[in-house]
Amino acid sequence: MQFELTREYLDEIREMIAENNSAFIEDVIHLHPADIAEIIDELDNDEAKFIYALLNHDLQGDVLWNWKTMSVSALLKHSILTS
Repeated sequence: MQFELTREYLDEIREMIAENNSAFIEDVIHLHPADIAEIIDELDNDEAKFIYALLNHDLQGDVLWNWKTMSVSALLKHSILTS
Protein backbone atom coordinates (compact mmCIF):
# COMPACT_ATOMS: atom_id res chain seq x y z
CA MET A 1 0.00 0.00 0.00
CA GLN A 2 1.35 3.41 -1.01
CA PHE A 3 1.59 6.00 1.76
CA GLU A 4 0.13 9.41 1.06
CA LEU A 5 0.80 12.21 3.49
CA THR A 6 -2.41 14.18 3.91
CA ARG A 7 -3.11 17.40 5.75
CA GLU A 8 -5.58 15.48 7.94
CA TYR A 9 -2.95 12.92 8.96
CA LEU A 10 -0.49 15.70 9.81
CA ASP A 11 -3.15 17.48 11.83
CA GLU A 12 -3.82 14.27 13.80
CA ILE A 13 -0.12 13.84 14.52
CA ARG A 14 0.22 17.48 15.57
CA GLU A 15 -2.76 17.17 17.89
CA MET A 16 -1.33 14.07 19.56
CA ILE A 17 2.07 15.73 19.94
CA ALA A 18 0.41 18.80 21.49
CA GLU A 19 -1.25 16.45 23.99
CA ASN A 20 2.11 14.72 24.59
CA ASN A 21 0.44 11.52 23.39
CA SER A 22 2.88 9.15 21.71
CA ALA A 23 0.31 6.46 20.82
CA PHE A 24 0.49 7.40 17.13
CA ILE A 25 4.12 6.27 16.93
CA GLU A 26 2.98 2.65 16.63
CA ASP A 27 1.51 3.54 13.23
CA VAL A 28 4.45 5.70 12.22
CA ILE A 29 7.16 3.11 12.90
CA HIS A 30 5.56 0.76 10.38
CA LEU A 31 5.96 3.31 7.59
CA HIS A 32 8.92 3.37 5.24
CA PRO A 33 11.72 5.57 6.61
CA ALA A 34 11.33 7.92 3.62
CA ASP A 35 7.69 8.43 4.58
CA ILE A 36 8.67 9.17 8.17
CA ALA A 37 11.25 11.67 6.89
CA GLU A 38 8.50 13.31 4.82
CA ILE A 39 6.29 13.62 7.92
CA ILE A 40 9.12 15.09 9.99
CA ASP A 41 9.92 17.56 7.23
CA GLU A 42 6.38 18.95 7.43
CA LEU A 43 6.47 19.48 11.19
CA ASP A 44 7.93 22.34 13.18
CA ASN A 45 11.13 21.93 15.15
CA ASP A 46 9.63 20.72 18.43
CA GLU A 47 7.18 18.37 16.72
CA ALA A 48 9.96 16.86 14.60
CA LYS A 49 12.15 16.32 17.67
CA PHE A 50 9.23 14.67 19.49
CA ILE A 51 8.76 12.07 16.74
CA TYR A 52 12.45 11.52 16.11
CA ALA A 53 13.11 10.89 19.81
CA LEU A 54 10.47 8.14 19.84
CA LEU A 55 12.17 6.17 17.05
CA ASN A 56 14.67 3.44 17.87
CA HIS A 57 18.27 4.11 16.86
CA ASP A 58 18.16 1.89 13.77
CA LEU A 59 15.04 3.61 12.49
CA GLN A 60 16.53 7.03 13.28
CA GLY A 61 19.47 6.18 11.04
CA ASP A 62 17.21 4.93 8.26
CA VAL A 63 15.10 8.08 8.46
CA LEU A 64 18.20 10.28 8.22
CA TRP A 65 19.50 8.22 5.29
CA ASN A 66 16.20 8.71 3.48
CA TRP A 67 16.28 12.40 4.28
CA LYS A 68 19.13 12.76 1.78
CA THR A 69 17.03 14.92 -0.51
CA MET A 70 16.53 17.51 2.20
CA SER A 71 18.71 20.56 2.27
CA VAL A 72 21.24 21.07 5.02
CA SER A 73 19.34 24.14 6.16
CA ALA A 74 16.21 22.02 6.70
CA LEU A 75 18.16 19.54 8.81
CA LEU A 76 19.61 22.39 10.85
CA LYS A 77 16.17 23.95 11.17
CA HIS A 78 14.96 20.83 12.93
CA SER A 79 18.17 20.51 14.99
CA ILE A 80 17.53 16.78 15.20
CA LEU A 81 21.16 15.87 14.83
CA THR A 82 22.17 17.96 17.83
CA SER A 83 19.46 16.79 20.25
